[in-house]
Formats: sequence, structure tokens, C-alpha cells
Amino acid sequence: MATTGQRPDGRTRRDARQPGEADLVLSIYDAALDRARWRGTLEGLARHLKTREAFIAVYRPPDMTSPQFYESANAEASVERAFLSEWVTPDRNPWLRAGGAAPPGAPVIMERYVPRRDLEHTAYWADFLRPSGIEQCLGGALAPGPGLLGTFTTYLSYRDRQLDRHDAMRMARILPHLQRALQLQTRLAQANSQVSQLVAVLDQLSAGVLVLDGQGRVIHSNPSAEAVLATGDGLTCSRCELAASTAEENKALRRLVTTAARTGETGDGGAGGTVQIPRLEGRPLSVLVTPLGEGHARMGAARPAAVVFVTDPERAEEPAPRALTRAYGLTPTETTVALAAAKGDGIPAIAEQLGISRHTARTHLYRIFGKTGVRRQAQLARLLASHGAPAG
Repeated sequence: MATTGQRPDGRTRRDARQPGEADLVLSIYDAALDRARWRGTLEGLARHLKTREAFIAVYRPPDMTSPQFYESANAEASVERAFLSEWVTPDRNPWLRAGGAAPPGAPVIMERYVPRRDLEHTAYWADFLRPSGIEQCLGGALAPGPGLLGTFTTYLSYRDRQLDRHDAMRMARILPHLQRALQLQTRLAQANSQVSQLVAVLDQLSAGVLVLDGQGRVIHSNPSAEAVLATGDGLTCSRCELAASTAEENKALRRLVTTAARTGETGDGGAGGTVQIPRLEGRPLSVLVTPLGEGHARMGAARPAAVVFVTDPERAEEPAPRALTRAYGLTPTETTVALAAAKGDGIPAIAEQLGISRHTARTHLYRIFGKTGVRRQAQLARLLASHGAPAG
């Protein structure tokens, strides 16, 4: 807790070295942006609220045994393990059951919901709370997002002191900021997940893809594009700027990139276009530049404004088996079974071809269905045909 000293006028003053409530609020939002800061923030909140342990968690009901987010401060590891393994469900935890009746953002002194005389007759008290020295609970429910439940709880024993209305008032000032921080953290996690999925899709494409910001700088390139750039023949990238090997094509490329990026950034520019980039070896690269409108997901600090597609006619298409393995995470055996099934082979023929039992062949096929999201062999054939695999 913050230390105090005596002022000349007889009043106390807060030690400037200790964080005040405003500093704690700032640390809450810092933690929402950087999860590694939550432990330090919880330690500060425990000091401010004059409690011991502090916990914050996000669940997706009805599954309360696997928190989507969880952090604690000042808690013994054995106590945390026992709580998460045995006492995190409402049927076993009367505090959790009673706390569900409180509206999100409202401070809760749990003894007002579950009096001590009633709590002492529960297994939760006898087997967990009393041995852990956890006898009083101060906290509140939080609403971090649709379908999610958040909780912030702090604890102390009766030997420390008795919770009162002043504790509830302090908690009431903190809970809205905790709720908003969890909402911010949840939205950021969702946005990062969407960006990761987008990048994963781009990285699977056989065509080279480069994403540019409003100044025409490259902010992401997929492996196919990096393979083209690595040759240094026809198209290069230096200091995040694309360049063609010849002056005339480089001028045309820069013009397309500049106008397309301006369109994606401000709406005032060109619609992009194509340019053929000659090479010392092989046929020319085909480069398509197109703007990206406002509202696209961010990739890092820069906002995507244009995209460049690079097609190398000399680069052989990825063999279908390798494409299937990369796209759906199939094992080599599953890939072989999938290709055979796509040609119309039945379970007996597949089993004979691979020298396995029919039961094993059928098991492989069911796993393939699960990974590719199809339910029938005909659907699998159509899906694999889109990857260049021969279909019956």
C-alpha cells in the first residue's frame, strides 16, 4: 500500500514513490496492450485495495475450467493449481455461484452474498479457503465481450482486517477501467487473429504477393514473392521499395505503385495496372498492382494501401501432394489416400494400393474429411481438383 508521512499541518501525505490511483488506471490500460504487464498491475491493485492475492480471468461459459486469459499476483503456485483444477465451477464454488448474480462492473464483498456462517459449512471452506488463508473476497464480474465472462478478485484473511464499504468504493472506481481494458484486449486479440489468418492465406499462395503502405513501401511479402526477389533478376526490393531492373520498366512500376498506394490511402489516385518486367534469364515477370481500399486490417503499424501480384512463368506449379500437405496439414499417408479417393478409388482399392487394412484406410479417410472440412468423397474430389490434383 502507499506509505504516508506527517505534514507540518498535522495531515498525512502520500509518499511520491508509491503509485496513486491515476497511475494504477494507466497501468491497467498498459496491461491491456501488453499482457506481460498484468502481473505488475495486479500487484499494484492489491496494494491499493489493501488485500493480498489478486486474480483476473476471462472465460467462455459454460466452460469455466479453461480460462481464455488468466493472470495472478502474490498467489502461491500450489494454491492456483488447486483452484483451477477443483474449484472453478459454480457447483463446487459458492462464491462463484453467488457472484454470478451481481451485475458486471458492480463491486462485490462476497460475505454479503455468502455469510461466513454459511460458508464455513461448505467443502470449499474446509478443503480450500481455510487451508490457503483465503477467508474474505472482494471483486466483481466483468463483461469483456460477447459470450465472454471476466472476473477480478482479491483476497485476504480475517486476521488482516474486515472488508467494509470503503473497500467497495475503491473497487467501484477500479472495475470500470478493468472492464474496458479487457474489452480492448479482447478486440486486439481478435484483430491480431484475423491478421494472422490473412497472412497465413497469403503465404499459401503460389503467386508472389507484396502488400504496400500509403507511401508504396513493402510491409509484407509472402514466401513466393521473397523467392522471386531473392534471385535479384528482374525485380528487387531495397529499403522496402520495389524496383525493376531496367529504367523504363522501373519508371512504369513506380508510377503504378505510387498511384495505387495513393488510391488506397486517400481515394485519390489510379486504379493500378500491369507491367512486364524483363529478366536476364527466362521469360518476363508479370506484375499486377492494385489499390486496397480503406478499412483493411492492419499489418503492424502501417495500414495496407496497395497489393502487388508477381507471376513467374518459369516457376513450376507446386505439385499437388505438397500443396495438399501445406494447405490442410495432411500427413504423407493421408495425402496419398486423399489423391486416391479423389480419383474415385474406394476403400478396398485404397487399402490394397497402400498395403493396409480397410479399417485403417477408412480411418485415414475420416481424418482427411475432418482436416479438409468435407463429408463425402465427391466433395473431396472437387476440393482437391481446385489444387491441381487429378479427380475422377
